[in-house]
Amino acid sequence: MSNKLSCAFCDWDEIKDRVIRQSRHFFVVADKFPVVPGHILLVTKRHIVSFFELNEEEWINLQHLAKALISEMNGDLFPDGTTGFNIGINEGAAAGQTVPHLHIHFIPRSDGDVENTVGGIRNIFPNGDYTKDC
Repeated sequence: MSNKLSCAFCDWDEIKDRVIRQSRHFFVVADKFPVVPGHILLVTKRHIVSFFELNEEEWINLQHLAKALISEMNGDLFPDGTTGFNIGINEGAAAGQTVPHLHIHFIPRSDGDVENTVGGIRNIFPNGDYTKDC
């Protein structure tokens, strides 16, 4: 497990000015390296590395926060024209987790933002043919 003292998400003085929303167990920040405008992160206040370390209270709080964020799809939080989201977690180094503190990506999407949306998150694997059965 990572040393909490060296964790980018545990350094409150460093991150507090980027916080957009907070709940009891999470805070929401803009991604420092967004893939699209409006890309945000839901970050646990408690230092844990894995999604599977969430306790029941945190899990329930996450569901409520996620629903509240989605309900703001047409508000000020996300770009105009947002009609969907990719929601993802990089769980472990092999999956691309570079910050060993649980954070969940909310990536706003809009109709026509990419040429072909078939496959959704499966497109992170460039050699897959996800359209053959469609």
